[in-house]
Amino acid sequence: MSDEVGLTKQEVFDKLIRTYLSYFTVKNDVTINGIEYNAIAEYHSRGEKYFMIKKAKLWAAETNEYVYFIICENLDAETLNKLFSEVINYSLTKIKPHSEHMFSYISMVIITESPQQDVLKETAKLSFRKNFKFSLHGWTEFRIALLDVSSKKIITNSSGKEIGKNFKKSLKNFYIN
Repeated sequence: MSDEVGLTKQEVFDKLIRTYLSYFTVKNDVTINGIEYNAIAEYHSRGEKYFMIKKAKLWAAETNEYVYFIICENLDAETLNKLFSEVINYSLTKIKPHSEHMFSYISMVIITESPQQDVLKETAKLSFRKNFKFSLHGWTEFRIALLDVSSKKIITNSSGKEIGKNFKKSLKNFYIN
């Protein structure tokens, strides 16, 4: 039997946050526009290629990810859509597209117990993608992972499948799908 059977929402959150600490800047207990997030993690990367000297830059690319962690007691479709809207609007103020911006992911991780069926369906349907200057200045995309502690399942939207796979590895003895 697994040592991770029966983890609480807080224990799942703690395990996931530890996986982010190596590469992300993590701030705990953040309130934005009246919504309390258990944590927000940010990742920024820049790569450049030069030809002999820095002035002879061949290319440069910047990537970013903004991850919003929320532990919810009672999650309904209305709350999910409000969180989605707030996360998108806030993140768009942080993204600064320019010619070297490649992409920025906006990710939301919700840890809950026994979400309503309509929430599961709504989570899988949530989608947002925006191109900046016809993608010449990069793009942004929304990814979501809902971790249902009671059924031990991870529900993602189509863009969030990679997050779901990573979480399954991090919680490999806990999640079943």
